[in-house]
Amino acid sequence: MFSSSIIYTLFYIIVFAGCGSFFVKSTNSRSIFQTLSLCLCTGLSLVAIISTIGYFWGVGLQKVFFIILSLSSLGAGLFLFRSRKEQFESLEYKNYLVPFLAIFVVLLMLLSPIAKGELQFSIFQGNHHDSFNYLESSAVYRNLEISSLAETGQLDVINDGGLLFPAMNLNFRPTVCFVFATFTYINPESFFELHYAYTCSLLIIVFVSLVGLIQTLQSQLSSFVAILLGGLLTTGFWGQYIIDINSWSQVAWAALPIASTQIVTSLASSREESNTWSHQACFTFLFLNLGALYIYPEGASFFFLPLFATFLLVVILRKNYSLIPTLLLLSSCLALFLIPIWESNIKFLLIQKKQATSSIDWWNYFQAFFGGRNGYSDDLLANLGDGLAAFWGAYFFTAPESWGGQINNIVSYAWLVFSVAFLTYSIIRAFRSKNVDGQRMRFDMIILGVLICQTLIFVLMEEYWVAG
Repeated sequence: MFSSSIIYTLFYIIVFAGCGSFFVKSTNSRSIFQTLSLCLCTGLSLVAIISTIGYFWGVGLQKVFFIILSLSSLGAGLFLFRSRKEQFESLEYKNYLVPFLAIFVVLLMLLSPIAKGELQFSIFQGNHHDSFNYLESSAVYRNLEISSLAETGQLDVINDGGLLFPAMNLNFRPTVCFVFATFTYINPESFFELHYAYTCSLLIIVFVSLVGLIQTLQSQLSSFVAILLGGLLTTGFWGQYIIDINSWSQVAWAALPIASTQIVTSLASSREESNTWSHQACFTFLFLNLGALYIYPEGASFFFLPLFATFLLVVILRKNYSLIPTLLLLSSCLALFLIPIWESNIKFLLIQKKQATSSIDWWNYFQAFFGGRNGYSDDLLANLGDGLAAFWGAYFFTAPESWGGQINNIVSYAWLVFSVAFLTYSIIRAFRSKNVDGQRMRFDMIILGVLICQTLIFVLMEEYWVAG
């Protein structure tokens, strides 16, 4: 199972990358990770949009599978053809071995638990409720077209071999299930095995995107450090948490705002006289956010304001006013793609926002880690320190309850001091630096600042689930 899972995960990654190869000229990047990040993220967005529209329009997912394979092959072929003249030099192929070796090592780390636990691990994780809902929906979507689910009664659905939840799930942002159901045609008999490989492939995209963003922000940073930081985030606490809660929509969406941030920061420091890349970057930025709305509208809406506002700020400060008509035109055209998901995603988003700002108490267990290993206390500063430690992915380095209240508070205060000092240093460095990295970090600080303000508003409203 372990070796076949490696093959399946690599298959997912290759298909996503092939589909995203149509957008590769939009990267304006000299790093393999930066290029591969946008390749994978735009490819994932394209696959998500095609599989969703295909299923809603009554096209069988088996046909969608072959359409996606054809597009991926065509995209990869076009990329290789263009590479002969312009890409081989700019992508520094002499150093290709380290990035791809790093990706393979992270892949092995993510897949390593199934070498021992096999299906017992890959199926039964922390959030079995969502896991089985995803699997149940994907299995039904693969075998039944939408006419058998959306246009018939409950008894008819059951008589046709379907289940009731997948029929209801058609109105609960089902895109991530459509994508998985489409890919299961590679080997339908390995349905459960493909499930965990799917999750790992999405985490690989997150890893690549993180390294790409780090290299964009700190161009002088060594590749080893960037890979190490991205690897720690992906395979450390946050990677384990994502696998445990088994939220496909969140993990599939997670890389898209990272790649969007990479575009904004790259555009902010672009020194090219030609505006060609700016217009291409504008399309890629909007396309990534469209894909995010298809996959996880809640997260997409939370991140869209800071990302879009910062993108406009970059355009204005660079006095690239010719980009504004392009931005408006592309936004209008891409908005048409919201029509197929109006019921399933946009209306669901409004319902979810209303529900999430009511009495939902999911944060009591899904976000209990923000209280550290010793749990929440009456000390506000200690809670803040534990929360910041968890934010850095250092939950396992918070004090356990057995250490006692006084020692727990000291450790929590230490994390608070470290976090405040680090953030203060980063802000001062970003705004005092006059080099290209400083320009990029300033715009990222704006994005982060808006996100923090949004989060604090929900915290003050005591809507902890939304804030988390």
